[in-house]
Amino acid sequence: MSFAPEKLTFLSVFFSFVILLQNTVAQDKNLSSNAEKLQAEAEELFVQNTPEAREKAFPKFAEALKIWEQLGNDENQIKSLQKLNDISYYRSDFRQSINYSFRILPLSQKIG
Repeated sequence: MSFAPEKLTFLSVFFSFVILLQNTVAQDKNLSSNAEKLQAEAEELFVQNTPEAREKAFPKFAEALKIWEQLGNDENQIKSLQKLNDISYYRSDFRQSINYSFRILPLSQKIG
C-alpha cells in the first residue's frame, strides 16, 4: 500500500504530535509526583509544630507551589498557599501572610 506525499506529511505531523503529547503527559506526571513528594515532606515537618520544623517546611511548600502553578492545579496551590500563609503568620511576617491570603481568594472563588 502506498500513500500520496501529502498524506505522508499529514501522518508524520500527526504522529509527531502524538509523541509530543505523550511526552508532555509523562512530564506532567513526573512534576506532579515531585510536587506531591515535596508537599508530603513539608506537611510532616509542619505538623511537628516547632519553629525549626516550620522553617524547613517553608521552602518545600514554596517549591511545591511553583510546580502546582505550572501544572495549573488550583486545589493544591491553595493547600500550599495556606501553609505558606500559616508559616508567615507564625514568623510574624503579617504582610507576607496577607499576600498569601490574597492569592488564595481568587483560586478559591475559581474552584467554588
